[in-house]
Amino acid sequence: MANVGLSDTIPDWFEATFSNVQRWNLSGNNICGVMPSSMKNLKSLITVDLSKNQLTGSGTLLE
Repeated sequence: MANVGLSDTIPDWFEATFSNVQRWNLSGNNICGVMPSSMKNLKSLITVDLSKNQLTGSGTLLE
């Protein structure tokens, strides 16, 4: 889903809906805000690319 014009924030329900995602590429969109803390529960996630967005916060998504 890279460069498809997504905008807004990532909702808290994302983790429950996409709990089995392994590769997550949302680069080059206009996603903003802070990553929901529930994203840490994505145990199947192997790679993530959130570059070229407007995200804020400490970047400790997977700690």
